[in-house]
Amino acid sequence: MSFNHVRLTFFCLFVMLRPIASFVAKKSPSLRPTRRFLNVNINCVGKPNSVEPWLREGYEEYEKRLKPTLKLTTNFLKNDAALVKSLEKEKYPNSIILLDEAGKTHDSLSFTSLLYSTFTSSNSATVNFYIGAAEGFPDSVKNNKKYNKINLGILTWPHQFIRVMIAEQIYRATEIRKGSGYHKQ
Repeated sequence: MSFNHVRLTFFCLFVMLRPIASFVAKKSPSLRPTRRFLNVNINCVGKPNSVEPWLREGYEEYEKRLKPTLKLTTNFLKNDAALVKSLEKEKYPNSIILLDEAGKTHDSLSFTSLLYSTFTSSNSATVNFYIGAAEGFPDSVKNNKKYNKINLGILTWPHQFIRVMIAEQIYRATEIRKGSGYHKQ
């Protein structure tokens, strides 16, 4: 039996079985092939229209660059009460990373490891970053040990600037993971 004969046989089987597979997938949604997309939500206390245009453009640039890899979304929360409510209704608490001055400082490589290990360990395709109000997080959130906390440095940054910085770090993490030349050691 020649190689071309084997190839032709497999092709014929594929053509014959494809309508059956399509029919089964329509009847049984659980058998449909699924594709897992990664999502990152940046949740911050503040107003969406209070963002400076140049900060919005910076964030949108990283959002656009990340589109092939993951979906980046920002959710603006009205106040601390809305932030606490959002945290409480989160189904996977280990998918939450708080940006807090008391958190652990990371370099880009360890941040990459943290981001992807959070995807893996939380059994969720979504990682949620939270940026507190100007006064920081409420004590009930700060003292909760189940949340990962990271620190972006000892300097004080405006909240909207932090949103751009974390978007860039997420982009950098995806590029490190891909092995591209974006991150220089």
